[in-house]
Amino acid sequence: MKHRPILVASTGRAGSTLLMKVLASHPEIIVRSLFPYETRASQYYYICNFEEMDTANFNPINWNGIEYRPFQGNDKKSAFWSQQQTQKGWEKQQVNLSDEYYSFVAELEDKPLAKSFAEKLVGLSLVEPMINSFPESKVIFLQRDPRDTFFSVKSFNQKRGYVSFGEEKGEATLFTNIISFYKYSQKLKKTLSQVNYINLKYEQLVTEKMATISQLFNSLDLDNSDRQVLAAIEYAFAESPESLKHKTSTNVSASMSRWKREADDQVLEIFASFQKDLEQIGYPQ
Repeated sequence: MKHRPILVASTGRAGSTLLMKVLASHPEIIVRSLFPYETRASQYYYICNFEEMDTANFNPINWNGIEYRPFQGNDKKSAFWSQQQTQKGWEKQQVNLSDEYYSFVAELEDKPLAKSFAEKLVGLSLVEPMINSFPESKVIFLQRDPRDTFFSVKSFNQKRGYVSFGEEKGEATLFTNIISFYKYSQKLKKTLSQVNYINLKYEQLVTEKMATISQLFNSLDLDNSDRQVLAAIEYAFAESPESLKHKTSTNVSASMSRWKREADDQVLEIFASFQKDLEQIGYPQ
């Protein structure tokens, strides 16, 4: 591929949108800069190619019970681009649609020096096949204290007025799903080459911004000068109407160890039943 895939693997409410803003700040990384940064063109085209599916109309597709779209529903410019490709009859040409699309986005976002693009993954099922198909890929495994993630999910669901992220099946199931994601991530990383993945903790990203972002950019073989890191911090942590709607804590400090303030006895019992798993993940009592 012309541009190297950078894939962000995390649970919901673990900081993936913040991380995507950090990545979007870098002139060498292509990100479609529309909140909440959920363009998934390479995943979409990979599945279509693997399943030999017709994507001439760029409709959403379902794969392994998950819906994939090449770009966000509110992205009018990408929708217009897709219409142009359909009119060209690209399905009859030997073209890599991910490269075609991200070349378009690079121009749209004014990133002529870009050599990578970044996307959020949906779950983990595409990690191995994407790396096998594109060995230069980098996967960023982003994790956050599962207990804080649990309360961020609950607060976000309450804030927007409907239940999702697994909470609809009960609190125990919600927490089990979060833990299961991290346990599977650990198993998955054992099958991967260390050159293909990066471990990153949300807690370090928000409390040790300079050092963590510098190390992240360095791990991605990108400019990690102080100037570039400071620009990333300014861009990623700036408040906007969208980010305010997305937040469930008043500030960074309030988002840390929130479970200690918010958990009742019933929830604490759920957490206690996963004590060994929490320790293995890196979040002891």
